[in-house]
Amino acid sequence: MILSILAISLGRGANTQLMLAERMVNKTKARYLTWAGFHYALVHIAREEKDHPVPADDLFRCGVQFKKTESPEEIFGNVKIPGGHFDVAYDCEESHSPDSSSVKSRYGFRDEERKLNLNALTVTNDSVFKELLVVLGADETTAATIAASSVDWHDEDDRVSAAPFGEEGVWYESRRQPYQCKNRPFDQVDELLLVKGMTLEIFEKIQPFVTVFPKNAPRLTINFATAFPEVLIALANSMAFATNTDRNDAQGLVKKLLHDRAGDDGQEATSDDRQPDFDLAGFNEKERSIFLAMAPYSTRTSRFIRISVHSGLEASAVRSCVEAVVDRESLNVVAWRRQ
Repeated sequence: MILSILAISLGRGANTQLMLAERMVNKTKARYLTWAGFHYALVHIAREEKDHPVPADDLFRCGVQFKKTESPEEIFGNVKIPGGHFDVAYDCEESHSPDSSSVKSRYGFRDEERKLNLNALTVTNDSVFKELLVVLGADETTAATIAASSVDWHDEDDRVSAAPFGEEGVWYESRRQPYQCKNRPFDQVDELLLVKGMTLEIFEKIQPFVTVFPKNAPRLTINFATAFPEVLIALANSMAFATNTDRNDAQGLVKKLLHDRAGDDGQEATSDDRQPDFDLAGFNEKERSIFLAMAPYSTRTSRFIRISVHSGLEASAVRSCVEAVVDRESLNVVAWRRQ
């Protein structure tokens, strides 16, 4: 009886160890499947850069061109390789728009210039960030404080921006755990949590709409064809105050831009997407003034591409996911996160 109990106990222990070992092996396999998917994505970007020295507009074909008979799902969806499969896909971030009712999965890449670049903020354009914070629910004073302090956080001088809203050191040094104002570019979006005025609640709302790439941006640029509605509204609102118009005019303008860029089918990220057209959008005079003020911030392509790869094994529930930001010109990976 004692020997039987010992044998059963040893058997159960061995089974547990075997199960753990099998899971570790499967996790390693899934990780390498994800790597395969990532390099598969890089090959498509490299091929695009080689075949098209002047990149096409970053619409639904962001970072890569397809044949007329191909679709993003055919190229990046459920790609089979020995042992499993992978998808190059992402959740539809346009679900943040009030007009969207559910989150959808889309195949392909995202461009970083659909977001607001924190490292491109200056004392002359920080009102765009302030308006984005207001759009997402922050009050005017808090938004002005965060926007001005973000400029001070990454600029190299010791001059306070838009006093009394900006901050170059005194506030940080008075914290329970003191630290210094960085006076260097943002390396990651999470640094916003260190900026004067920022709270965790505000950060969670703002995080999807901001980026730190490129870090050495010579000026602020936004891709009107891919930008989040919230980012376009923030830019339009900031221009409204300089054109003797108001936020209602700005929102009317953005609504027309979104309708125009979605193409004839009215759906984002489909083959008939187009760059917003000055003539087709049907602007009134006030909206036209705002659009002209916004135009210098417009770009049609982005240098930095965000890639999300999800992989799975054929005979296991183990999954792996990685998200990276790639410089499409050099193919250097500038940000990497495994989930």
